Amino acid sequence: MLKNHLSRMTLLFVVCMTALAGCVTKPPADAPSLRRPENLSGQNMAGAEKLADDYMAGFIAGVKAKDFALFEQAMPDEAKGKVTAEMFDTMCSELRENLGTLTAAEYLGELDQTLVRDYLWKLTFEKTLENPEKQPDVLRREVVYMVRIGKIDGTFHIAGSGFRF
Repeated sequence: MLKNHLSRMTLLFVVCMTALAGCVTKPPADAPSLRRPENLSGQNMAGAEKLADDYMAGFIAGVKAKDFALFEQAMPDEAKGKVTAEMFDTMCSELRENLGTLTAAEYLGELDQTLVRDYLWKLTFEKTLENPEKQPDVLRREVVYMVRIGKIDGTFHIAGSGFRF
């Protein structure tokens, strides 16, 4: 049953994050060339790291407080309006129901994928289970959350994000 709930929650979140990542605009007809992502290997990634950190700070604060406004402040401008407060509230409710309360977040590191850089966090959720035969037990679940950053025309962009179960 927990697996079934996690599957629904994962699907809902993938839909939300696809809306976030699906921010592609058609270039003007007179554009000289297509916008191509840059090779990030060996580049200074300070701007990408800050973008990922700021996004995660807003995401974590929003999930902990179940406050869409905190998350929306951290969203890239091109994604605003594609993820609604209702979608975010549903995701937060599903997370709490299936995983528990977000109690900790820890930066794990980054993965160089040449055209994108994946920044990874470990999110810890805890849920108290009432058992009439025993004292309450705490169920702890740790999941990985990824923020993918790419660079186009010299500017870093969030190319996607989501849970990696």
